Amino acid sequence: MTPKPTGPCRARALGLRPGVLAPGPLNAITDVAGVRVGHVSVIEGEAIRTGVTAILPHGGNPFVERVPAGLAVGNGFGKLMGSTQLQELGELETPIVLTNTLAVPRAADGILDWMLAQPGSSGAGSINPLVAETNDGFLNDIRARVITAGHVIAAIASARDGAVAEGALGAGTGTVAFGWKGGIGSSSRRLPATLGGYTVGALVQSNFGGVLCMDGIPVGEALGQYFLRDALDRGDADGSIIIVLATDAPLSDRNLTRLARRAMAGLARTGAAMSDGSGDYALAFSTAPEVRRDTARRAGRAELVELPNASMSPLFLAAIEATEEAIYNSLLMAETVRGYRGTIEALPRERVRALIAARAAAAPSVTLRDITDDDLPTLFAHQADPLASALADFPSRERAAFDAHWARVRANPANRTQAILAEGALVGNIGSWPSHEVAGARELGYWIDRAQWGRGIATRALRAFLTQETHRPLVAQVVAANARSAHVLERAGFVQTGRETRPSDIPGNPDVEALNYRLDA
Repeated sequence: MTPKPTGPCRARALGLRPGVLAPGPLNAITDVAGVRVGHVSVIEGEAIRTGVTAILPHGGNPFVERVPAGLAVGNGFGKLMGSTQLQELGELETPIVLTNTLAVPRAADGILDWMLAQPGSSGAGSINPLVAETNDGFLNDIRARVITAGHVIAAIASARDGAVAEGALGAGTGTVAFGWKGGIGSSSRRLPATLGGYTVGALVQSNFGGVLCMDGIPVGEALGQYFLRDALDRGDADGSIIIVLATDAPLSDRNLTRLARRAMAGLARTGAAMSDGSGDYALAFSTAPEVRRDTARRAGRAELVELPNASMSPLFLAAIEATEEAIYNSLLMAETVRGYRGTIEALPRERVRALIAARAAAAPSVTLRDITDDDLPTLFAHQADPLASALADFPSRERAAFDAHWARVRANPANRTQAILAEGALVGNIGSWPSHEVAGARELGYWIDRAQWGRGIATRALRAFLTQETHRPLVAQVVAANARSAHVLERAGFVQTGRETRPSDIPGNPDVEALNYRLDA
């Protein structure tokens, strides 16, 4: 059962599961090992609502052990201190600090004070502090300039791994997004082992506008709050967003710049207007030891092991999905805040949940029928998709082997197989067969055309299939990275019974982590 929260909650607790890749265990930027996040919120009287958020790439001195980094700019209305040297050298040498617009110089002072006190920094005569900002001037008396170097040092000192605090705190204390309360949000994606098993994490400071869309649902329009709703430009799309991406994939600064650019695609999925007065920035860095730039590597010629361009596409998708979900979390975890110029309400979660339910009710009609010879060319094309194959940990077959496999499956009366139709079109197949692992059980499997993912087809097909397949227990196994399939099983009543690491079914691929499920009733 999907929980029905009324207070602050993350997107997945509300039923939003954007994308096709699985999140890491924390679904946060700290799923990238070594990354730490700290916050300081400054709330004083009725007028001060601001703060600082610090992101550290690892537990050492970032000036001594620098990490490769890249920057992308969607719209450059902002004051990103340290950006030119980062772009020139392609490396990060300090913590990343997020704050408000008029606090940038003092935030830089705090970074410098902290950096100069670190072991190994005694000879440093030039340090490039990286400070990003958004303008929180509606809820916060920004001209009071209350942020001090001490606040920044405290945020850095408080940085921890583990779950990331989200919502209206730290640098997100006074931010506004889409007309509702914005804030800090985080998310992550972990690639299947067959694609390297790398993690991409995102953290955002949301303070921008547009027409809010959540996993394809036009929330802003449905709730009557969106940019140009009355054909007047009131400037309510202005603002900014800072997106920080971390990954453990060994990437060059050039490919980290490419990765950062993909964050803008995730931003666009949420309905951002990227207006004239918006500062839309994405920073990306790699924590991989293979590409870190320590003193020895900077002193002479270094050989770095990095992923090639051809391996970037799955990481690009991970960056898009993590950015999108981090923005949703920044909104859903924020509570209503009263401040300097008025009150900004939290996004109404119950109304969003109702919109999610309405979409589910309007999903395409799904029917099942026997598989025919005419279906085989389409099913062959489905299984030839490399990403779908990796997520299923099922090898794509050549046509002759594919036809022979289906001939055996259809000839065996112990197997039950059905074609899945959505609005009359063939979109996949579902079936069951005697389990070779669990005595007395039958095993379940299904395959949906990747072009049809995210439409609720698998959920409806499984529900229909379970009215035909009445044998219990039914068991199923999914790759841990295949979060959507796990969710489909859980919605149908399957219970996870274990987790195991086993050899991949795809020859030559590394071991995979798999989840075991069982349905008894």
